[in-house]
Amino acid sequence: MARAAVTFPGKVGDILWSLPTAREIAKEYGPVDFYVMEHFAGICELIEHQPYINKCIGLEDWTVDGNKSLQDISPPALAQEYEKVHNLGYIEYPSQSLINISPLVAGISLSEPVLPFINVEPKGQYDIVFGFSVYIQPIKEEFISKVISSVLQKFPNATWIDASDMPWKEFAEYTSGGKIYVGDKTGMHVIAHGLSKRYIIEAEGNMDRRSHIFSCPYDTQNTIRMDLPNHYGIIDYHQVYSEMIELCLGAIYA
Repeated sequence: MARAAVTFPGKVGDILWSLPTAREIAKEYGPVDFYVMEHFAGICELIEHQPYINKCIGLEDWTVDGNKSLQDISPPALAQEYEKVHNLGYIEYPSQSLINISPLVAGISLSEPVLPFINVEPKGQYDIVFGFSVYIQPIKEEFISKVISSVLQKFPNATWIDASDMPWKEFAEYTSGGKIYVGDKTGMHVIAHGLSKRYIIEAEGNMDRRSHIFSCPYDTQNTIRMDLPNHYGIIDYHQVYSEMIELCLGAIYA
């Protein structure tokens, strides 16, 4: 039975950015129980796989909409009593990277190294793993087709997989096994950082998610960021992405 619990009233990406804080809390109390809103309970399989998590639970009666108070973002009463419960939610717009907000809320500091904070058994060992959210779905196939067609001209043996629609844990496993991650800045992007992938190519056209709060200040490796006019703009820039992938493959296979 866990001695401490962590709760987070946010979406998948925000939940994942809070995992390093949960890991710090677990250093004092042992593996923690992690509570999320039921709507986002699909991420629980991946969270529960982490050694610092006892179990991950989706709360059916917990919803948060719009700008709320701290009381509003607190979960309903938990079925189990704990020595300590940390609600890592926040009500003001963050002033720094999300990965650093949760420890501030909890009143703790993150121990170095912060990365990786996600651990899975790697699968696939593809050269390129694509991970795109629903926002990219209308043009995803065309984009990937054009990028891969160009890459194969220079690296005819390059392998790739579109892992966008996989369950979260399986997505993490294929991203762990892959060499280069290409995707927009949603939950899948957080997983790539959480795995401490060496080559992360960000294809983001949403102005809101270009904010510095969605970046990872602990990643000192080769994250390549592209800010484009809009999501559909990535089609027009497919050759640029192809060239970035080719540069990464050249470094990998040098």
